Amino acid sequence: MSGTQGTVIWFEIWVSDLDRAKAFYHELFGWEFAPLSEYDAEGHYQEIKAGDAAGVNGALVYQPDRPQPTARGTVVYVHVPDLEKAVERAVSSKVSHLRTQHSELTKI
Repeated sequence: MSGTQGTVIWFEIWVSDLDRAKAFYHELFGWEFAPLSEYDAEGHYQEIKAGDAAGVNGALVYQPDRPQPTARGTVVYVHVPDLEKAVERAVSSKVSHLRTQHSELTKI
């Protein structure tokens, strides 16, 4: 995934009832869904298909045992060319919560 500094490049909506969420978003926005089996063979990671609509791609992420309500409802991924510098800026601006994942996927 790539983009311009600060642009949203992906999002995930975490849900405890995948069928209910798919029905809701299909009815609301007309979204279709396709399993991303390369990330999850069980079908818990469903790519959102918005037809020809312009915008950022995303996915529904099914976690059946998640508590309700939860603070992790939606995760937004923002492009930064240098992860370490972005973390340094966040720390220096005194963020109240910072969570990073140091992996190759995070640095794409």
